[in-house]
Amino acid sequence: MSNQEFFVSVAVDIPVRTLFTYKTEFFVQPGQRVLVPFGNRKLVGWIIGYAEDKGTYDYKKILKVYDDYSLIPEYLIDLAREISDMCFCSIGSVLSAFSGKFSKNKINYNIPASQQFNTPENEGKPTVHRILKSISDTGKKIALVRFYDIKDKMNFFQDISESINGSIVFIFSTVIQAEKVFSALQNVYGERVVYFSSEYGKKEKTLCWLRMLKGKNLIIIGTRTALFSPVSDIKMLIVDEPSEYGHKQRQSPRYNSREIALKISEMRNVPVLFTTLQPDVTDVFLCKTGKSIAFESTISSEFPRVIISKLEKNWQSSILTDISKHLLEKTLVQGKKVILIHNIKGYARIILCKKCGASIVCQECGGILTPVSEDYAFCGTDKRFFKIPSKCPVCKKRNLSIRQPGIKKIVDTLRNIYPGFTISVASENQPVEGLSQIIVGTQHLISYIVDIMPGLLIFINADMIAARTAFRSEERFFLIVEKIKKMMPGNENFIVIQTGNPGIDVYGDLSRNDEEMFYKRELSIREQLKFPPFGELISIQFSGRNWLKNKDSILEELKKSGDIYESEIKKKATEVLWKVQERKTSFKILQMILEKYRITNFTVDPTPYF
Repeated sequence: MSNQEFFVSVAVDIPVRTLFTYKTEFFVQPGQRVLVPFGNRKLVGWIIGYAEDKGTYDYKKILKVYDDYSLIPEYLIDLAREISDMCFCSIGSVLSAFSGKFSKNKINYNIPASQQFNTPENEGKPTVHRILKSISDTGKKIALVRFYDIKDKMNFFQDISESINGSIVFIFSTVIQAEKVFSALQNVYGERVVYFSSEYGKKEKTLCWLRMLKGKNLIIIGTRTALFSPVSDIKMLIVDEPSEYGHKQRQSPRYNSREIALKISEMRNVPVLFTTLQPDVTDVFLCKTGKSIAFESTISSEFPRVIISKLEKNWQSSILTDISKHLLEKTLVQGKKVILIHNIKGYARIILCKKCGASIVCQECGGILTPVSEDYAFCGTDKRFFKIPSKCPVCKKRNLSIRQPGIKKIVDTLRNIYPGFTISVASENQPVEGLSQIIVGTQHLISYIVDIMPGLLIFINADMIAARTAFRSEERFFLIVEKIKKMMPGNENFIVIQTGNPGIDVYGDLSRNDEEMFYKRELSIREQLKFPPFGELISIQFSGRNWLKNKDSILEELKKSGDIYESEIKKKATEVLWKVQERKTSFKILQMILEKYRITNFTVDPTPYF
């Protein structure tokens, strides 16, 4: 401690997008954590840098310094600034997202000896050789690597780890996938492999962070939090299946792994590989526009046949179509297993008559409608909305209700039909029973397909995934089916898509194995509509007195910069989807609007469609 006072900028985890100036007699550095007075509270903050004393305010003093040295390296502070602008959030919320749960106690950490590593020749590793040579020759840092076999992808992870002299970071969408790769690579590379998880306790997480902060030549594996690894000698970043749901942070800061990986590549000049069994529309767009180099693995396989099977109006009573029943019985007789996938959690809704069991169908094509509100339903085939009738069109009774046939009912029905077969349910909280012949669950089951090795997979009602009104619903279903094909290779296997709307375009693409048509159509539609990746679609949720008072004026100002789609999400709260051409400029406009009308109750999601 000295008698000299310093003035520093501190970030705290609050929604306000500003830094706060404090004074201190301690000699501090950017990246250290401190305790500061904030109104009537005391908050943990992060030193961002030194500030000037403007002589106009009596600055409060820092109460405590937690760290003896910078816990957050300068490049992560710079990244936090960038994410603050990208996601319209405070720098403090970004820093808190990956370091807010560190231990505040001083922890002794002995630095292990650095492991010497010489880069081997890439003979016998054709995919790795092509990628590294292309990156070296072209100077491009972004690559898409596509695999046709899940085992080939696992082998690639081992080969690329062996071929990088320095640290490499792997980002996975789920803990299950991260743990599988961690276990596989640890068996080969031992202590060089670090697993970084947001689920660790404070002490364990802090020790892991210190190991990355002070170590070199590491293989770091984790979910999206591992993007913020403090390792100093990073030489490559790999994001696996970048389109999957787990790569999106649902609370502020609402980032996704792909955007952050691209920003890290730009800031630190390191290559980023996006590995996938099936590229999404954004992957294809990046390749077509020359921003990414595309590679395919040299191994290909024969894949299951995809069959489209039409659901009858009373499908809830039998669950399976005739084709599905035939294939299920044939598969079980052959000694193979069957998986039935129900729906995306929380979205499987249909309109049923409680009296006669009839479903409400499209007036034009006869397909089953998906309710989007209490009054309206949507047809995925005709892309039209219809008002939900007050009476059942079959029995004329006022017994309509929006329901979803639950998994329990599905299992009970199957057990009545097939009493001689073992049937089990799997969920996030209920593990897969390996000895069962028929396994029923939601999309959670997809992570276990390689372990189960089914001969048949049935989507009970694919419309509940593909025919929703949400942006990207057809794309999501396309990716799900194509990835499943790579997980259960063999043309003797089958995937059955049960649907009330067999005319939906994506079903035809899948049955014809025509991915080129799917990507061409999706890119064309999005370009016409200026939807991502050709534009930006931003979600803003407003509430509070000032919002209600100035709602019309705020909406008019937002319309000057883009199209808006307004919907009331609950009483006195509104969600606005703002379609704009470019995010950075639009956020500056939004900031001015919020300040002008003194709006403090709001949340922003820059990629709500993810």
